[in-house]
Amino acid sequence: MTSVLQNKKLRTLLLSLLSGVLLGLSFPPFHTWYFAYFGMVLLLYLIFDSCRVRQVFGRAYLAILVFNEIAVYWISGWHSDDIFLKIGGIATVLVHPLFFMIPVLVLYGVSRITKAGNGRNLALVLFPFIWVGFEFFHNGWQLTFPWLELGNTETYNLNRIQFIEYTGVHGLSFLICIVSAILYFLLEKISTRKWRITSSGAIITYA
Repeated sequence: MTSVLQNKKLRTLLLSLLSGVLLGLSFPPFHTWYFAYFGMVLLLYLIFDSCRVRQVFGRAYLAILVFNEIAVYWISGWHSDDIFLKIGGIATVLVHPLFFMIPVLVLYGVSRITKAGNGRNLALVLFPFIWVGFEFFHNGWQLTFPWLELGNTETYNLNRIQFIEYTGVHGLSFLICIVSAILYFLLEKISTRKWRITSSGAIITYA
């Protein structure tokens, strides 16, 4: 296990797979909606930890590919005897993750604007706007695919999503992105030992 953790490439591969699995399992019919937050935190880590565009693309594409296959497994056509439905379903699962590379690459670009972590902090602030902006755009053109909007993970939480009457599903997606960004910021501070779990900054973030 230690050797696995020390191998950066293998560790990154496992984190990409885990991010995709967590995101996929956060969508209905699963009731593990809270997995979405940790899946997004891992995705943010994979983006910000990348050194090249090719690297961030590969990491994020794998994560989103796994996410798509789990969340919309029914579209792959495995249950059908129609060969064309199978081909179309598989093609959709393989091609659709490419659209998610838009917000991923924008986030990566913003994070690389400045040094000393300022670009990363700016990317975290803009993350909800970038991701939800992508969802809004992706929901309004000819290739729309609304099943995988983050807000859909909260489908079963009827008692606490009543505000979507005013914001729609994108309001939920925005809230999930905000919480995910805060979680990433908190975990990054603690993991780099800039904060302790009981430090004032961490306590304010909890609140």
